[in-house]
Amino acid sequence: MLGKLNLTIQADEFNQSRMTEMSYSTPIKLMRPFYLDDIGTAYVYLMDLAGGVLAGDQLHYNICVNPRAHLYLTNTTATKIHPMENGFANIQSRFYIGEHASLEYFPEEVILFEKSKLENDTIVELSSNSVFVFSEIIFMGRKHYGELHKFSKFRTNFVIKLDGKTIIWEKFDISPVTRHLNGLGYMEQNSHYGSMYLYSKENDGKLLALIREMMQGMNEKLHMGCSLHTSGMLIVKALSNNQYSIQRGFKKIWQMIRPILLKEEMPHIRK
Repeated sequence: MLGKLNLTIQADEFNQSRMTEMSYSTPIKLMRPFYLDDIGTAYVYLMDLAGGVLAGDQLHYNICVNPRAHLYLTNTTATKIHPMENGFANIQSRFYIGEHASLEYFPEEVILFEKSKLENDTIVELSSNSVFVFSEIIFMGRKHYGELHKFSKFRTNFVIKLDGKTIIWEKFDISPVTRHLNGLGYMEQNSHYGSMYLYSKENDGKLLALIREMMQGMNEKLHMGCSLHTSGMLIVKALSNNQYSIQRGFKKIWQMIRPILLKEEMPHIRK
């Protein structure tokens, strides 16, 4: 099955961010946007009508946020990668964020079932005056079903470009068949791995210190660290045994940072 989404967000004369181009095919479906803040952000939910991803499935996402537009994108449920005897699934995502535009991307977790194989390719193109936050949580197997670290393969290629120049390139290819993931330096008995990337030209050492100070006071069951790339990209990594701790940790960070970068408080997002 090949599912495609093409979405373009454009700011109108009243600074409301509108869908000016939208097309999708099964199993992807898009809900109409709603508005919760004063900067005209379009809040949009993605839906998966198939209930999961099977061998041979491909999902292609092409999302463009034009200059001065704002998009908050999430989905309604976890992405389930089902068992595969043969073949693999592929997810390709491409994001473009124009000048003075913003993208907030907070999807639910990706669940790797036993014997699942997933290839995940993401390219993000940023403009120097844009604001960008991107989160991802990978569940390395349903532990309550005895499937922890029993997926067959997970490959990811994650690229971020700033004004056409590659600033972040993160690539890994892991298979529990060839590598013991419980060992030191890997998952270390944790079931969930989370990443969050935050970009703004205002990012600096003070913001990094603020995030690290908040992390120390978090009452969550997780291990979390943050670093500042020379490009101005803040990178947060987390390990936990449940997705909720990582989600809450990422949410607390963004709730603190959003008023600084977007000059707008974070509204309540219903799930």
